[in-house]
Amino acid sequence: TGELVLNLRKPFGAMGMISPVVTIDGYPAGSTWGRNSFRVPAGVRQVDVAQTYLWTYGRASQPVSVEPGSSSEIFYSGPTITFGFGGAIGAEPQKRPGTGVLIGLLVFVAALLLMVVVLAVAFG
Repeated sequence: TGELVLNLRKPFGAMGMISPVVTIDGYPAGSTWGRNSFRVPAGVRQVDVAQTYLWTYGRASQPVSVEPGSSSEIFYSGPTITFGFGGAIGAEPQKRPGTGVLIGLLVFVAALLLMVVVLAVAFG
């Protein structure tokens, strides 16, 4: 056997309402946000991670090679936006998918509100 370490990055603004869903080789693996350690048979293990709130989103999968008596570590980060983005999983800490889109939307809304205020002052 070997150790599979899965680091689950807590979602932005989750306030404890979003739960991680992890399976290893198709079997549920109870996990929490942060560092999770699993004793698994040596070999290639298929790790699937997602998040759930009202629906399941942010799916990501990764085959992980676990050597006998050693530790294999992977990192998961869910998307910033729940629609249209999967999660990110890999051997190094992952960036949150969709962050650029969220920032773009916020800048657009702020610019739109600023334009409304300017027009209201100019023509009000």
